[in-house]
Amino acid sequence: MNDEMVNRMRLWAENMHGQKSSVIAVVITEAADEIERLREQLRLANIDNFNTTAEVDRLRAERDEARRMWCELMAANTAAHREQVANRHGWDCFKEKE
Repeated sequence: MNDEMVNRMRLWAENMHGQKSSVIAVVITEAADEIERLREQLRLANIDNFNTTAEVDRLRAERDEARRMWCELMAANTAAHREQVANRHGWDCFKEKE
């Protein structure tokens, strides 16, 4: 539903007050209020989801950087290459980002 539909619902409800169908007007108004409340709840959830996704991406990059540093340190002290050290641990910290 878009804003136009909610506005029409509110207009219908206003036009019904004072008539026998005032109970229907109350129900329509409550429905419009609920639609707006749910829209706002969805908007906030989307913001939270975006922020959480960004935080996960940031933490993953930080983790991969720490893994790369560790692999390079281990490779410097052994005959293994840094990618071999990473593969041994099942890490993909040296793969290119898509």
